[in-house]
Amino acid sequence: MATINDDKNNNNNLHGDPDGEHEGTPERAPDEHNVRDKYEYHGLGGSAKKAYSKLDNFWYYNKWKVIIAAFLIIVISVGAYQILTREKGDIFVLYAGPDYIGGNSQPNIKSAIHTLGASYADYNGDGKVVVDFAVITYLNDEQIAEAKEKNDNIMIDLKINSENLKKFNMEIFAGESIICMLDPDLYARVRDAGGLMPLDKVFTKEEIETLPVYDDYGIKLSETKFAKYYKDVGKLPDDTVLCVRAKSTASIFTGREKTEKRHEINLKVFRDIALFEYPEGYDPENQTGDVSDTADTPDTSDMIDTSDTFDTTEGNQ
Repeated sequence: MATINDDKNNNNNLHGDPDGEHEGTPERAPDEHNVRDKYEYHGLGGSAKKAYSKLDNFWYYNKWKVIIAAFLIIVISVGAYQILTREKGDIFVLYAGPDYIGGNSQPNIKSAIHTLGASYADYNGDGKVVVDFAVITYLNDEQIAEAKEKNDNIMIDLKINSENLKKFNMEIFAGESIICMLDPDLYARVRDAGGLMPLDKVFTKEEIETLPVYDDYGIKLSETKFAKYYKDVGKLPDDTVLCVRAKSTASIFTGREKTEKRHEINLKVFRDIALFEYPEGYDPENQTGDVSDTADTPDTSDMIDTSDTFDTTEGNQ
């Protein structure tokens, strides 16, 4: 048998049989791991050869396990860092409908909402007010047909569109969004499932009489002074319905007191949007520019990005 401490045997054995599985000369022992040149190149001998052999053998059989484990560690570490360092929301708003809100529209809408709650909406007590604005782009069958009628070359990925509907359902069922700006079809789904607060639980009878109500649960967003004053809000589809979710059933996980406080603050912001009045001296008839507020509103990292809805082929149909 080969002896590790015997230099002659060691040279013969490790050069040709690094794992000690074969006896004999290097010519007879198979060089299965192709390590002969490695050891000679590095000038290793004695115990160094033995250590290098074990390490090389381990890597040969376990390299993919190590690579996958390292990848998972990196992914988990990055995710944990993002969760720990990202801005935590105070005001939770959802837009869901056929429009993709891109460019400066998202920060401008967030800024407009931030202006309303800047003085009181620090829900988590971190000294700043953050608007968490989620966007889910979804088209129903009628809207898809209309889009194709207007543009024969439009490409709508129905698979992504279907996934976005699932995202919407999950957000309504278990998400944090409280103030909602919804397409009428999506609005009806939530309303009929009992997921919305009736307006008479939010406003007085006299206040309701001044609002452009859609029905007992929703308000016509485009007809509010808020949408007319903040132009990017006004660019949302004319039939967008402003509404507010009922208190989340997730309070059993997040804590009832915490959930109620968050809902109470967002309910006040919802009221301020619906009852918004023009600033003194503002004449909407003579206004031609964009008056969207330019306050610095911290962004959040959990926005649902659905920009791919329109940029793939119809092959998935």
